[in-house]
Amino acid sequence: MNKILLAVSVIVNSVLVMAVTGIIPFLLFVSVVLNVGCIWYILKSIYARKKMVTDVDTLLETVFELETHIKSIYEMEMFYGDETLNALIQHTKEVVDEIEFYRQKYSFDEESRIVEETNEKEEKE
Repeated sequence: MNKILLAVSVIVNSVLVMAVTGIIPFLLFVSVVLNVGCIWYILKSIYARKKMVTDVDTLLETVFELETHIKSIYEMEMFYGDETLNALIQHTKEVVDEIEFYRQKYSFDEESRIVEETNEKEEKE
């Protein structure tokens, strides 16, 4: 209901501005409304991306803790050399590396981008 009232208000105000002042101020009014809408959309997108990066960082920390826990179990005397645990550790490392790749890819940090560019150069050589 509020969105409909807001839309009607914008239309009525734009017609009134055009009737009172002419077409140029009306176009200026439309331009201002569109610019404000674009700025709102951009800020909302930036916030969503920052939230995504934070969520990925949290996920990565959880996987790091899992990896540490699995390594501690593997190093116990009872399980040392167990192939199943060794495969689980390798799989965990692969998951950590993949999550780290995506974290660097979508991160806002300049340091992460430098590391990513260095890794790409090394892969090309």
